[in-house]
Amino acid sequence: MKYLLPESGSSRFGYSFCFSGNFRQCVGSRSFLQGAVAVQVMEKKLMDQLGRDLPSISNYDRSDIMRVICAQPIQRSLQDLSASLIASGVEIGDLLSAMLRCEWLSVQNLIERMEATNVNAGVAAFSSCIEHFNALQSSIIQTFDRKWHAALDEEVYSRVLAQSKALWFEQGVVQLHNYFYEMPITAKVKYLSFSGGELEVEISPETGRVFAASDDMREVITSSPDEKHYIRLAALACSNTRLRLIVRSVEKSRRELRKNLRIRPDLQVEVQLSRHGQPVIATMHDISTEGMGLDVVGQTDIQPGEMLGCRWQLEGSKIWLEGHACWVVNADKTCRLGVRFSSLGPFGDMIRKFMVAQQQILISRIRQLSEPPWMREKTKTVR
Repeated sequence: MKYLLPESGSSRFGYSFCFSGNFRQCVGSRSFLQGAVAVQVMEKKLMDQLGRDLPSISNYDRSDIMRVICAQPIQRSLQDLSASLIASGVEIGDLLSAMLRCEWLSVQNLIERMEATNVNAGVAAFSSCIEHFNALQSSIIQTFDRKWHAALDEEVYSRVLAQSKALWFEQGVVQLHNYFYEMPITAKVKYLSFSGGELEVEISPETGRVFAASDDMREVITSSPDEKHYIRLAALACSNTRLRLIVRSVEKSRRELRKNLRIRPDLQVEVQLSRHGQPVIATMHDISTEGMGLDVVGQTDIQPGEMLGCRWQLEGSKIWLEGHACWVVNADKTCRLGVRFSSLGPFGDMIRKFMVAQQQILISRIRQLSEPPWMREKTKTVR
């Protein structure tokens, strides 16, 4: 049997099954016609088995499962086949069990047709057969996992909105907020209605600043009642006193669950990290009395849990603290990591003083934030 792997980057499951070459070596001196008949018999046996085990899936899907098990090409990707199988409603346990039985039948047939003088060719064919079966099995499991998470996300989305609506109705207000250099800005607005993913509120004097703090000046967020999620809202329409918002997403809270206030410095602060005696230059993204976020140019192999020395200067004074990396996110050209301080030691007062000074600068800048143009113009639709 000869299996040809697909070219790199191909989306097709491009395995080829031949009745020449390795097949002749593997099955010995049998003729090509005998081999072809034997393969057809095996295909029918597998189709019958799949029909008994998986009656709810289409004959097209059963045929493609059989072809993959026999290392024959199919006219769609494994992802498409897996999606079709999951969409049929078949239980994943029943599906994988049925496939395993067919794989065993195929392997048994291969072993029976193998001659002792061609063990190497037979072992290669057997290994290839298992590899291809595993590829389909992995694709099915991944597809099912994505569907499960999507269903879970939809359940969370509906639950968070329902609980939030009940709280808004009960309290009569919605608390909108945003972050300006990691500093929270809030505004309480009167709740009017919520339906079809659209929230209508009455504009308050602070509303404009909250919108002005977002990148596009159109988004705000509000926390769920349990504060484990937040709802991202976008301005949809505005009148003199009323504002209509549409739900863009429901996401897990991160900043909302922080115990300590974080400040993003108004100036660039360089931090030298020490690991294994080698320096790593980073830039402070934000800081709290508990730790700080750092940006590093290029990727790094720093691992979560790794101990780091952190050295930087504040107002001419050198600060040296130890901490461990809590999380590390590598992107294409940059890396961001979070460091939790082991102790502030003698530098606690200096760091708190720095944070207060930066906070005052940010408060001054927040007061200068003005309403977005679309709020000043009071247009009917926000573009």
